[in-house]
Amino acid sequence: MRDRYVLVLVLLLIASLFLNQLTYRALGETRERLEARLSSLEHNLSIVKTDVTSLHSRVSELKEAADWVRDLHVNIEDSQATISWFLSSVQQGQRVYLLYRKRGEVEWQEASAVGSGPEFVARFPVEMERKLDVFFGVVREEGGAKRELAPEGPAGGIYEYVIVAESGEGKQVAGPYTFMAAPQRRLKVHLEERGGHCLVIVNGAEGLTLVFRATADGAVLDELTLEGEEGSLTYGWWIPAETETVLLTVKSGSEVLGEYSVPWQVSRQLDGDDR
Repeated sequence: MRDRYVLVLVLLLIASLFLNQLTYRALGETRERLEARLSSLEHNLSIVKTDVTSLHSRVSELKEAADWVRDLHVNIEDSQATISWFLSSVQQGQRVYLLYRKRGEVEWQEASAVGSGPEFVARFPVEMERKLDVFFGVVREEGGAKRELAPEGPAGGIYEYVIVAESGEGKQVAGPYTFMAAPQRRLKVHLEERGGHCLVIVNGAEGLTLVFRATADGAVLDELTLEGEEGSLTYGWWIPAETETVLLTVKSGSEVLGEYSVPWQVSRQLDGDDR
């Protein structure tokens, strides 16, 4: 019996040593993984610190440039832009000027700045362009859909400019800044079918003439002319059932500002799209 107890104790001791060895090895592997992970985190932290330092430097540069040029004002009258600004400091013999170009052009044009500092003014010619942004949608009762037409052609009349102060010590540049040579107008037109007739709902048409034409196979079935007014305008219009497309012509006096169209047979259009 005694020998059996001794054998059991020896086996327990061996098992304990074996478990201790496994535990020690597992702890060693865990420590290695933690050290590798810590090293990776330190490396990533170093990268983040570098990025933050670079970003802080860039923000400081932008803030310095913003503080250098203050109180920018743009005024457009009679096809001429007048830009005024203040400089935080002006050096002896410093030449201050403005470079400008129409967006899309490559070459910059120079406009001399008038003033001895700290206030300066520069003038240059601009092309006045009318910018009309049109939303033309149709809503049908039969499940319907909306159709939106984007303005035709790129936005025009946008100018870019920078302010330059040049001296023997170097050159400072602020910008680029932008402005539009003509104010942007937004015209919203909805054709909404209600109880067998159509409501024409218009916003932003003050001073404009809107000509609607209901067409099918290129023929005009009915026509409606509305004179825009301040605020919102709602008008009832019976559109022939066979109408395929509604055309819209926007005029200012005798000048045509844009022509747009939306499909009236919405359900047919959607069925064709599904196929």
